Amino acid sequence: MGCSGSQVEPLLEVLAGQALERALAEALEERELAALRARQAAYQQARQHPSRMTSPSQCCAVLT
Repeated sequence: MGCSGSQVEPLLEVLAGQALERALAEALEERELAALRARQAAYQQARQHPSRMTSPSQCCAVLT
């Protein structure tokens, strides 16, 4: 009971597509987490050292 090449190819395409989608989702999630961590660090630094903020726009940039 074997699979012919015509049966295996569509299955491999589906599995490869799913693996690529998962990898892309993980990469995007890692990028988003890195951006959130950087924003959080900037926010914490601004809270600890408010005198380093030279303009209100800098403060708002930290929050966005």
